[in-house]
Amino acid sequence: MEGIVNMLKNIIVLMFVLFSSASFAIPFTITPKGKLPTEVPRGLDETATYIVKNNTSSQRNNNYVKYLPPNVTVAPTGCSKKFNLAPGASCELNLLVSGAVDAYDPDPHNHLFVCFQGGISCAGLEIKNSLNVTVIEPQWVFVANQNNPTLLAENNSISKCIFHNNKFSHYSSTGSGFNMPTVIALNNAGTKAYITNFMDAGISLCDISSKDSSLMNCSKTGDGSLAMTSFGVSLNPAGDKAYVTNMFGASVSLCDVSGVTGELSNCHGTGGYTTFSFGSHIFLTSSRAYISAIAFDPYWVCDIESDGELSGCIERSTGASVSASGIIINSNETKAYLAATDGVYTCDIDSDDGTLIDCTLADATYSLLDAIVLNKDETYTNLVKKSY
Repeated sequence: MEGIVNMLKNIIVLMFVLFSSASFAIPFTITPKGKLPTEVPRGLDETATYIVKNNTSSQRNNNYVKYLPPNVTVAPTGCSKKFNLAPGASCELNLLVSGAVDAYDPDPHNHLFVCFQGGISCAGLEIKNSLNVTVIEPQWVFVANQNNPTLLAENNSISKCIFHNNKFSHYSSTGSGFNMPTVIALNNAGTKAYITNFMDAGISLCDISSKDSSLMNCSKTGDGSLAMTSFGVSLNPAGDKAYVTNMFGASVSLCDVSGVTGELSNCHGTGGYTTFSFGSHIFLTSSRAYISAIAFDPYWVCDIESDGELSGCIERSTGASVSASGIIINSNETKAYLAATDGVYTCDIDSDDGTLIDCTLADATYSLLDAIVLNKDETYTNLVKKSY
C-alpha cells in the first residue's frame, strides 16, 4: 500500500512539474547556479542560488517569488522579493535553506515559483533542479589560538566553530584558563578535551557539553608532574593512556587516564633514554607512536608495549628534507601526511618498521603549517598554521 501511495505522489509531482514547465516556461527561465546544497547542519543555513532570466521582449517590473518550499527564505542579496528585469536580463536569486526540503512534495505551494506582477504568469522548476535537502548534525571543531587572533578576538583562547563543506563558520570562544594553548585531543566518547598549555605546567581538562559542544569546567590535570613547554597530546585507541610531548624538555610523558573523571595521573617519562629534540606532535596507532620535531626533518618511531610504555624508539629522516611539525597516519597505517613549512607531504609507510618512505610534496597551497587532520573519507584537511 505504501508503495502505491509513493508512486501516486511521484505521478502527481511529475504532472505538476510538466504542467508548470509547459504553461509557465515563457515568463522566466530558472536554472541553478553551481551545485545546490543537499545537506544543512541543524540550526544553520545553506545558500542555494538560481539564475532567473526574463524570457520576454519587454521590461518586467515588480516580479516576485510567489511560493517557496518549507524552511526556505529569500536572501536580501540578488533578486529581492520584488525585482525588475529588462528584456532578456537576469538576476541571481539567493535562497537561505534552514531545514529539510522535499523535491517530491506533491503540494505545488511547497515549490519555488517566480511570477510576473499579479501572480498569474509564473515559472517553476523541474525536479532535477529542485532543492532536496536533509538535516545533519553539525560537526564542531576546536582551534587553539596562541599569538594570532585572526580566528577570534583574543589570544590564549579556544575557538569553537562548525566545519561543513570544507569551510569553517560560526566561531565563538569557549573554555577558560588557557596559557598559550597548543594541541587539543578528545577522548573517544567526545565528552572530554585535553589541551596543552605551552607556557604553563599541566594539561587543561575540559568537559564537552552534549548540548552545543562548548568546553566547560576546565581545570589543570597531570598530578603536577607535567612541566612547561608541553606541546602535543594524544590518547591511545583504548582511551586509557595519554602521551604528552615536551618540546624543550625533549621528552615524552605517559599518563594514566581515569575512565570515570578523565583525570591524568601517574605521569612519567617514557621511551627509554631517547632524546626527542623539539618533539612536537605525537600520533598513535595500535602498535606504534610517531613523533614529529617542530620545523625539523627528523621524526621518531616507537613501539608501544602492552603497558603503554614506548620502546625501541628510533630517530629517522624522511629523506626529503621535510621541515614537518604535524603528522597523522591513515587507519590502515599505509600512508602518512605531514604538515610542513612549505605545504602538505604524503609518505608511504614501511609495514615492517614504520619508516616513512617516498615522501613527496602533495599540496603547496598552504605554508607554515603546524597541524593536520584527516576527515572521515581520510583525505587530509589543513587546520592550523604556525602562529609564533
